[in-house]
Amino acid sequence: MIRESAVLLTEVGSTYADPMLLRDLEKTMKEVIDQQASLNARKTAAMDIRHDLTNGVKIVDPAANWLKRFEEKVEAYEKQTTRQKYAKNSLYQEYREEVWGADPENEGGMPPLNSMIPKEDGDETDSDDEVEVGGMAKSYKDPLTRAWLEEPMKSQSCGHVYSKVSIYEYLGRNTVSCPTPGCDKMISKKDLQPDENMARQVRNAKRREEESYGRSNRGKKNKDRIVIDDDDEIVD
Repeated sequence: MIRESAVLLTEVGSTYADPMLLRDLEKTMKEVIDQQASLNARKTAAMDIRHDLTNGVKIVDPAANWLKRFEEKVEAYEKQTTRQKYAKNSLYQEYREEVWGADPENEGGMPPLNSMIPKEDGDETDSDDEVEVGGMAKSYKDPLTRAWLEEPMKSQSCGHVYSKVSIYEYLGRNTVSCPTPGCDKMISKKDLQPDENMARQVRNAKRREEESYGRSNRGKKNKDRIVIDDDDEIVD
């Protein structure tokens, strides 16, 4: 629900949506991730105690011991920087990628999350390569047909995306290697899921290309116009 709301707000743009709403949604997403970290701390504390008991470690008060371990894990998490908490969190990364893809002004793949989260004391120094290179290039073309992606389907095995019709024809009823150059993961129809985020990015990329083509044509027409008299009357 949080991601869907953020995507819809991003699509309509700042003209119709209050930017504060997007900031509130991102804050809520981080709070959800923090709650997940707390739940994981509870679980791992209990698993640690079970491991110790299984291996013959004597624990006088398991409940008190569990609480102590849990609080230590939560304290360690809370001491982490913003980057350390969220930059490598898959839920947060998916959230930011979907919001990035929904913005019609954004082109290509999303930059590294580290470059989008301010550096704090305790964070590693940004490498020159990361700052200069940015995010990975993203293709909006089907690896099989090299045409625009249509009804994008994403492989859960390797993360690559294909047009629905072409990948279904390629796979048949078999499990075969991914058709994307350089990928050797095995995929089948059951691995594929509709990728609405990619579909949105394809629509935006098509729009940008059409706008660029239109500007190019207008520029060409202007160059073809000539001056035919002293009054600078211009005709085609």
